[in-house]
Amino acid sequence: MSKEGQTLRRTKIICTIGPSSSALSTLRKMAEAGMDVARINFSHGNYESHLAIITAVREAAQAVGRPIALMLDLQGPKVRVGELPEDGLELTPGVEVVIRAGVISAGPGEIPVPYDRLAVDVKRGDRILLDDGRLELEVWEAKRTLIRCKVVLGGRLLARKG
Repeated sequence: MSKEGQTLRRTKIICTIGPSSSALSTLRKMAEAGMDVARINFSHGNYESHLAIITAVREAAQAVGRPIALMLDLQGPKVRVGELPEDGLELTPGVEVVIRAGVISAGPGEIPVPYDRLAVDVKRGDRILLDDGRLELEVWEAKRTLIRCKVVLGGRLLARKG
């Protein structure tokens, strides 16, 4: 028990702050309800919007008279596909596909990937997930800038997908 007769809480309440919860009045209500940590996803928004949220969280913390930690969620490195035809590239399960590393565009039926070390980073048997895991390739061979793969999960791959 604390001095005020309240039970000591050993867990923290983490709240993800987004468009529907970033107003100062909402943040104050969240702080009054027990928010300990405000999580901000840095994958969305820009410097100005992040600064506005951070400032509002600090104001809400001051209003309730206790600290609120900030958790700034940073996305890890994301490799993206380069340029493809407007309608994308159809990947058929069981069929071989070639990835060209270190290029923005590649030949017909090939997948260009600007990341030049991809062929060094993968080995036979590795899985490469495309389009946030909707498509899956299995590496057969990787040499310098060329990666031969078998399509495991197929579908249409569009340009600039992760």
